[in-house]
Amino acid sequence: MYVDNKPEGGLVFNTWNIGSCYISSTQANGLIDTVFREYELTAQQAIKEFGIENVSDRLRKTSESKPDSKHRFIHAIYPRDSKEVKGEEGRRLNKAMPFASVHLEVQAKHIVKEGGYNEFPCVVSRFRKLPDSFYGIGQMALALADARTCNDIVKLTLQSAELSLGGLWIAQNDGVINPHTLRIRPRAVITANSVDSIKRLDTGQQVDLGLDLLNHFQAKIKRVLMSDQLTPVGSSPLTATEVTARVNTYRQQLRSCIWKTTSRISTRLIRTCLVLMSS
Repeated sequence: MYVDNKPEGGLVFNTWNIGSCYISSTQANGLIDTVFREYELTAQQAIKEFGIENVSDRLRKTSESKPDSKHRFIHAIYPRDSKEVKGEEGRRLNKAMPFASVHLEVQAKHIVKEGGYNEFPCVVSRFRKLPDSFYGIGQMALALADARTCNDIVKLTLQSAELSLGGLWIAQNDGVINPHTLRIRPRAVITANSVDSIKRLDTGQQVDLGLDLLNHFQAKIKRVLMSDQLTPVGSSPLTATEVTARVNTYRQQLRSCIWKTTSRISTRLIRTCLVLMSS
């Protein structure tokens, strides 16, 4: 999540796709303080965002003929060297703040905007970290193998259903039937030497086994994601005491997740918002 000041006042919150971001840390505790994000703008949007005098000559010429053409940019946010941070806090220029903000036009390798932040403006949430890596994984990573198995089961079940409905056929190459062009399909006329030249081999396949396996793995995924614990049991109305007891049970089950969210996300988010509002 990216947090910044609005030009007209207030704060703006943007959620960046983690797939378009590179994250890293220069701190011993591993807290993220470096984010490189790749994004796209049209030539017209880039000129309006950065100014026609700040973009490259190539983009300026492209905007005249193809204003809707897409161009790649990189937004780099990283801590500046302590020697580059100058001035008193609250009175520093953008290019002398503790965290640098650089927008780069990728193809032209041209800096279109350079600024800075007093506080790191990004909040990076990680449910759990990968070993020896700054990147994290969520609860779904534990169920990823089962999800892929479900996809394979659905594919095989559809193939079994197609085989059961369409059947497996055998045809005699008697000079009349061409085995290379023969295809069983609705409203088709098949020319054969005799009715015994072509016949069905199978009697239909059972596809219930695939559905049973699919239900098994789907229930397993729900257990990993803890959604089966959060689903109310039964359809009868609950009393206030039962609701309170179940809520307390859910809190105990999700305590570790909530603690991580509070310590790693909320703390950073509140601190960033306070610094931006006071600056």
